Amino acid sequence: MRVRLIHILYDWGDAGGLLLALLSANRDYLSPGLAGLFRNAGLAHVLALSGMHLSLFGLVAITIGRKIGGRRFSVKLSLLALCIFVWFAGPSSSLNRALYMAIGMLLLKQLGFVPKVLPVMAASCVFQLIVQPNDALTLSFLLSYSALLGILTVGEALGFLTKKWLPDTVFSGISASVGAQCVSTPFIAATIKILAPVGIISSCVVSPLISIFLIAGMFLVFLTILFPFSAFFCGKILSFLYRLIVIPVRFFSGFPLIILEDLPAIITAVILSITVSCSLCCFAAKNRCRRSVDVCFTEL
Repeated sequence: MRVRLIHILYDWGDAGGLLLALLSANRDYLSPGLAGLFRNAGLAHVLALSGMHLSLFGLVAITIGRKIGGRRFSVKLSLLALCIFVWFAGPSSSLNRALYMAIGMLLLKQLGFVPKVLPVMAASCVFQLIVQPNDALTLSFLLSYSALLGILTVGEALGFLTKKWLPDTVFSGISASVGAQCVSTPFIAATIKILAPVGIISSCVVSPLISIFLIAGMFLVFLTILFPFSAFFCGKILSFLYRLIVIPVRFFSGFPLIILEDLPAIITAVILSITVSCSLCCFAAKNRCRRSVDVCFTEL
């Protein structure tokens, strides 16, 4: 299957190389320098297979499943599709985390519970450490869980504090990006030692384009397999979408990076990120209590 996919995408040039990297984590055919542009723009996580890729694949499966056999069939089809995607893409700490969480959420819903993401994430982390303890030694494991933890805690806290002035539809992406950056910064500072603050904005701009590119790419590959004569036209469409992604990536990659050259700089970055994260969460918690109508009866 991988060889067949490579044969199709190789003829599509740089666009095919990017799609191959997003589908199978194979960067052998990625355009030279593009990975560096993504990294300088604070978008390195886009090229790493994670929950974003898995959720898009599951969304496609659910949409198809509902049209074929209804809601129950779509849930079973999506679960099967997620397992097949992880098997096809190969082992990855971040992909395993996303798969365990997806399975946990689906099972809890089938049992009649209303699952919350944060407890499911914690249970998935414990399960992954038991089943695959070596994952804990990888940077992908740390960044995957820390980024999601930041989105669920710091990101939601920032969204709660700003919803009075800014619509959630406008600021939700930025607040989630801020949360992910804040909580994952200590691990990035201690290992990579390069910070890209522009990633907070670039993620909100490029991530939707990547989602469109990935979904359209899967459809075009499927169309090419069914109708081989359409390969040329499908490649042209994918190349157009590829250019739409490269333009903002090049723009954001021009912004300055923060290079942590020594230990004091690393410690400062870690302390600042932890301070900002804790301050936002505490401030949001106090505001929630102040706005609650039944705050006087919470301890009864």
